[in-house]
Amino acid sequence: MELVSILSLLILNFVLIVVALLFIVWLCQSFLFAAPFLPLSQPVVERVALLSNLPKSGKFYDLGSGDGRVVRAVAKRYPDSLCFGVEKALLPNLLAWVHNCFTTLENTNYLRADFNAVSLDQADSVFLYLWPDAMAKIADKLKTELPNNARVISCSFELPGFSLEYTETVRVKKRSYKLYVYSKPFKTLVS
Repeated sequence: MELVSILSLLILNFVLIVVALLFIVWLCQSFLFAAPFLPLSQPVVERVALLSNLPKSGKFYDLGSGDGRVVRAVAKRYPDSLCFGVEKALLPNLLAWVHNCFTTLENTNYLRADFNAVSLDQADSVFLYLWPDAMAKIADKLKTELPNNARVISCSFELPGFSLEYTETVRVKKRSYKLYVYSKPFKTLVS
């Protein structure tokens, strides 16, 4: 009986250490990359999917896709599309991959990569949920690589220097999420 108790304590300690290490890795990656892994609520995810407005056989990119929930929602809404999640951090990317193993969605692809290294020249719609400084850094890439009529949706932070097509607020319980929608050709704000 005493051996079982000791073994149980050892297993519990091991699990706690693994969880603590995963948390430390997640915390470090949050500050090293363009944004922390902050999962969006399902109503926001569904609204982003609707706003993506993909044409038949369109291509969707979520830059900083976390666990891939936005990618999966867009893939479900637009089954003839190709949906790409681009995530640099290991843990959220693994979560996306695990989710993908348990779904029947064949139009999703997850890339563990820096989104600056991914070409957007075929994208019809792009989603961003990034820190403000990352939004500023990606602006030139969006201007130069996206084809005309491509749509960009960002959550919580605006693209600096871009003129909005429109904004939308999604309320979930006591929290509000602001979605910013842009379309190319982008109108640049004059300062």
